[in-house]
Amino acid sequence: MNRPHPAGAEPRNLSCYHVRLLELDATNATDYLRSRGMDYAATRISELGGGVSNTVLLVETAGRRFLLKQSLGKLSVKADWFSDRQRIFRESAALSWAAQYLPPGSVPEIRFEDPGVPRIS
Repeated sequence: MNRPHPAGAEPRNLSCYHVRLLELDATNATDYLRSRGMDYAATRISELGGGVSNTVLLVETAGRRFLLKQSLGKLSVKADWFSDRQRIFRESAALSWAAQYLPPGSVPEIRFEDPGVPRIS
């Protein structure tokens, strides 16, 4: 939300929530994966609905299925509600920790993280 600044006052950058990042969706995820060296043939990508704090994409290829998940800086709600995009890495750390103590296959495997654009897969 832009508010006028008092005369002579400089605008302040109070947070990183408005930093423009690549926002993943079903139309650009294939190019993103290719840019990471994951060139999948016959990829089908669909957005899973229902989330308010993340974009979650189901990636299906000839031999594998996985999720590509990106945290949102502005949550998908009516009001302006912002959240730290770095929270995705805390989720990743929690999943990795839990995987050590739970039976194999009960926790999703983290295939990669992208610190430049907060997302995990």
